[in-house]
Amino acid sequence: MSLAGKVQPGTSLPKKAKLIASHSSAPLPALLDTMLLKSDNLIADSLFKQLGKSYFNTQGSFTNGAVAMNRILTDLGIDLTNAKIVDGSGLSRYNLLNAKQLAAVLTLMHQDSRFSLLMASLPQAGVSGTLKYRLGYNKPPLKQQIFAKTGSMQGVSNLAGFIRLPQHSDTLFVILENGMSPDVKKQHKISFNAKFLQHLISILQLPSPTTETVNAPIY
Repeated sequence: MSLAGKVQPGTSLPKKAKLIASHSSAPLPALLDTMLLKSDNLIADSLFKQLGKSYFNTQGSFTNGAVAMNRILTDLGIDLTNAKIVDGSGLSRYNLLNAKQLAAVLTLMHQDSRFSLLMASLPQAGVSGTLKYRLGYNKPPLKQQIFAKTGSMQGVSNLAGFIRLPQHSDTLFVILENGMSPDVKKQHKISFNAKFLQHLISILQLPSPTTETVNAPIY
């Protein structure tokens, strides 16, 4: 059996064509869960392109996915001044987002019930996803108290999410570390972000002079 002709992208089956086979992905909620828990870059980039396809009703690409993402976040009230989003995985070093912008997105997720699925899929320290076995996160005081998304590549170690303590409001944090030596990983020591969060939790657990709690972002 041989095949001839060209491969052409399309959104519908031509009248003279005959469907030989089709394949559907897992449902979107399942894809999002896997993407966030396992930090699946392929799913992230594929959904990014799909966003461009859906928004502009055309073939999906990184280019129209980026434009769609910018417009959607801006419409939702996120200030993307001087920001640059070029992919869904964050692997490109051309991506530019500051801590305040990431905190604004997390605040939106936390406050808007439409994004409750994303909140529920964040890795939990010592329990699930990329934070299940991470050094410093798989034992107290961080274990079970941190819900966050990791973002790592050579020289970069980022973490953004929430501290969730009993009888406290959720505390949002964004930690961006750049220029890290590859030798740091070989030392098998607790990372700066783990030590920082441990210290932050110790402060949050101090007796307060009032009963009021504050949900303040930490950058």
